[in-house]
Amino acid sequence: MEYVLLTIRGQEGRDIEFRDMVNFLWDLNLVYEISRLAVDPQYKKIRITPQVFQRNGRPLHFEDRLRLLELSKESPLKLKLAIAAVPAVAAALWAFVQTAQTIENWPLQRAKLEAEVLKTQLEIEKLEDERHPPMLMVPGPKQLPGKSAVERRGPRQRVDRTPKPQAELRKFERRAMKREAYDELESVNKRLARSPIRIEEIDIEIVEEDDGPR
Repeated sequence: MEYVLLTIRGQEGRDIEFRDMVNFLWDLNLVYEISRLAVDPQYKKIRITPQVFQRNGRPLHFEDRLRLLELSKESPLKLKLAIAAVPAVAAALWAFVQTAQTIENWPLQRAKLEAEVLKTQLEIEKLEDERHPPMLMVPGPKQLPGKSAVERRGPRQRVDRTPKPQAELRKFERRAMKREAYDELESVNKRLARSPIRIEEIDIEIVEEDDGPR
């Protein structure tokens, strides 16, 4: 099994209290869990309400929750998180892009973050194709009277179907709105913006099971 590994680095804008760190981690986890509820088809029957802010208000399965691998308060602050690499994770990662665009005082390289999320999405799609190869239906040869069995066709025009970051971000936002999760995410983003802890860098990569959570 492969995992998505998130490495988050940040700085404190002032001397922080214990509750500052607790609130920061709580809100960062909320961004992921509310987004996962909004985009993962297995949770489509769950209504997203302000109840999601309660301790037990987000009924994610154990395997769908973020796993903490490392937490260091040394300067810079470093946080390592992991989650199974499945399509719903890729969709939920766009929430971090949306959050980064909302919070102006996070000195993140936003274009780099968008590119990493998009790269992760494409890699997960490739992994899914390898796990569940599509079955191809090959029709038998047909030949009409008076027709050649081989017909010449003009060259097929190639269409670039590579997803674009802004299109994927808008898709996430539409899904969040449809599931009535957008207001909750906006509320969490405002709290993160007031936090003395500022995220400076988010690295995303896919690792093998041996390097993931145990």
